[in-house]
Amino acid sequence: MNLVFSFVTNATVSNISSIHTKLFHMHIFESSDITLDSIKINAPGDSPNTDGVHIIDSTNIQVTNSIISIDDNCISIYSSCSNLIIFNILCGLGHGIR
Repeated sequence: MNLVFSFVTNATVSNISSIHTKLFHMHIFESSDITLDSIKINAPGDSPNTDGVHIIDSTNIQVTNSIISIDDNCISIYSSCSNLIIFNILCGLGHGIR
């Protein structure tokens, strides 16, 4: 994983790029009040299991104004997430938001 937030409160990440990672580009776990804005994530179409942003057990997460072009899930949301704001996202190649 390129960027991991575990047990983080009050963070903003903006204007960064992540390319060609294995598994998750960005992983947010048991965190709150995190904003990802104007991020670019890219992996080739033949990269298996490369989720863009993976969110689990988190609250008050925003993903905005971003381009996520990967083979698997653009944004994946799992287990006990609440108050997620996702807008102005361009998803390419993969399965979209799940």
